[in-house]
Amino acid sequence: MKRAYSIDVVGAMGGRRRGGTSGERGISEAANPQPKLNWDTVDWSPTSKISWSPEVVDTQPKPEARRAKAVRAVIRFVRDYAATGLMTASVLAINYVVAFHTDSVPRSYANLLFRSSGFDSLYPGQSPNAFRVAAHNLAENGGTSYGIPSGMPSKQFVQDFPHGSKLARAFSDTIHHDSVACAVFHPHTVHCTVGGVAAFLRGLPFAMKMYVPFNTAVQLLFKRTQALRDPLGLIVKILQSSARSSAFFVLMTTCVTQAPCLLRALLGRDTRAGYILGGILGGLAVLIEMPSRRVELGMYCFLRGLQMLWDVGLKQGRWRNVRHGELVLLSLSLGVLMPIFQNDPTTFSLTYRSILTRVFGKN
Repeated sequence: MKRAYSIDVVGAMGGRRRGGTSGERGISEAANPQPKLNWDTVDWSPTSKISWSPEVVDTQPKPEARRAKAVRAVIRFVRDYAATGLMTASVLAINYVVAFHTDSVPRSYANLLFRSSGFDSLYPGQSPNAFRVAAHNLAENGGTSYGIPSGMPSKQFVQDFPHGSKLARAFSDTIHHDSVACAVFHPHTVHCTVGGVAAFLRGLPFAMKMYVPFNTAVQLLFKRTQALRDPLGLIVKILQSSARSSAFFVLMTTCVTQAPCLLRALLGRDTRAGYILGGILGGLAVLIEMPSRRVELGMYCFLRGLQMLWDVGLKQGRWRNVRHGELVLLSLSLGVLMPIFQNDPTTFSLTYRSILTRVFGKN
């Protein structure tokens, strides 16, 4: 609420009547229209009939305006961060399955996680499946939070477990870790932070090898004209896009694998909160990517997480497969997509719109 003042001038103008300036504010004229006030001609004497009347002006927005503003703010927030939230939830689901239901992780994704996390260079000569079996048996028999006795080298402790000898080859003979998980994730150092940075740097070359050919194929397939007109600019664009995507992917896998280790070092024990933190940080890594790609990545990871959770439920007997259920899902999905494509094709990104146009033609 603000208090404003208006001047009611009655017979206060003397001398010649000259037009006033346009900068006068808060002036209300008398009932009969008068020329605009010129302050030089106003009689300011005590006998002047100038009255000052305070007026209360309501500057607060109305409830309807406040509600509309709040709705717009919510819509803007959902539009900007829905993809990030979807990605975070998806990575949380994937991390839960990887950490607590290793046998439900498809072999192809286990291999991808193994290489993108840099474990292939950390444990040379070990296949992804061998590392997976060894780590799983180590967790089952010793527990990832199992403490290593003080003064005992980590290598000596780990190799006594079933299949632990396959991992112990990469360990130093003298380094001691506080827990088995820290020893497995960074066998060459006792510092979890240093191990996380090293894991990120180890994973970058693999990610670049994966993204550069992929982005090159996409650009040549959908932007051949630009490749002929400006090949150097296209090469720079491919490298920039590949570097951005590689940084996102490696940061995501690093957070998933190393965040539990960092929290374990802080708390001195293994907790589920560490894996939740890893999933959240891994999902937030999508903010590195272009906003146009975040929804695609979120949907892809959401499907992978949903599939893994479904497999976990099947093995636990919570539900069972429905025969030809995939065909029903495909039919429902196309039933939603095709009307949108026919009536408002600009809703799709340029890449998907081009693919659908090649397959189904223009409306």
